[in-house]
Amino acid sequence: MHPVSDHESIDLNCSKSIQIRSLIAGFLYHGKIEDVSSEDSSDAHVVHDALVRIRHATLLPSPSPVAISAEDCGAAYRFLAAVLSIMPGKWILTGQKRLLNRPIQSLIDVLIQTGAHIVSCPQGWLIEGRPLHARKLSVDCSQSSQFASALLLIGPKIGLEELDISPTPTPSQAYIDMTRQVLSAVCAEKPVPAEGDWSTAAFWYAYLALSRSINSLQLNLLKMDSVQGDCIIARWMEDWGLVRSIQKSNGIVIERLGAASVPDIELDMHDHPDLVPVLVALAAAYPFRLTMHNVGTLNLKESRRLDHLADAIGTLCECQVIGDKLLYINGMNRFLVKNFSPLFEVHNDHRLVMAYQLLRLQFGIRISEMAPVAKSYPAFLKYFCEEHT
Repeated sequence: MHPVSDHESIDLNCSKSIQIRSLIAGFLYHGKIEDVSSEDSSDAHVVHDALVRIRHATLLPSPSPVAISAEDCGAAYRFLAAVLSIMPGKWILTGQKRLLNRPIQSLIDVLIQTGAHIVSCPQGWLIEGRPLHARKLSVDCSQSSQFASALLLIGPKIGLEELDISPTPTPSQAYIDMTRQVLSAVCAEKPVPAEGDWSTAAFWYAYLALSRSINSLQLNLLKMDSVQGDCIIARWMEDWGLVRSIQKSNGIVIERLGAASVPDIELDMHDHPDLVPVLVALAAAYPFRLTMHNVGTLNLKESRRLDHLADAIGTLCECQVIGDKLLYINGMNRFLVKNFSPLFEVHNDHRLVMAYQLLRLQFGIRISEMAPVAKSYPAFLKYFCEEHT
């Protein structure tokens, strides 16, 4: 373990959302597969390895379907469904059990409408790749914006000129905008700028806000002017009097402001679901009252994230979930008793690992396992490690 010190330069992972889109676009339109490193997210490795396997299978065709595993990566699952539908050959798109139960049917239906041959099978989806063409398509993204991104990524290959996306506003619209920007850059043979991951950076903003001994940190590769919608965390944290951001040439320096109290906060998380776990932990630990709207899609993630968060936070302070639209945390109303040290289960969910690590700063809880955090942020384990029971 490498203890975090004041003014430390923190290594962030590259934005896995940008990297995955860049990997797929480069493969589709230039026949290249970018390298990934040990510091990159396991999700990026899943996509990279799948593309290598696809390329090998197209060079050496097999009469039997070739299995392509998306492991536990939702982006790989949705994006590769679209890619394989236009890739000559027979494929089985598969993955872990939880992944195969995550939403994808709306995307499959649209692909079938374009002429794709996709049928359900015990391992996942049997896909027979073939040339597709569709000038205009409509897709329902109420469950995931990745349905639209998947279609956009193959858009130039199928002659797509217009994509009608519902509902309006679309959840996580920033990720669809990101897909368009990455695809445009790759198709124009322009470099896709490397950026630190803002969803990960949010953890460090909250960590600094809760720290009693650290006044500033530098977050490498991070840009205030970012295509990532979660960069909004910088503005929120400064508005709340918690953390100030200063752009530098090689990243962002964040400084703890240390507001004595934070007023009640109400947020619409429609476009920022990945920020919910960190903000929930921050509200419980700082503490303050936080109400978040449009949080229902969290139960469609790597775990039933909304339910697990509510159960865990509810052992520490007042927490209410109203349907799938509202999450209320009153960190001012603590339930904590002396020597309280429960074991928090992370349910194989990387976002829960980071959220619960913030709670350890305040409450001394234990975390069931740390390994799932490698899905998005392998370097996390360099800073935080513990024995588990």
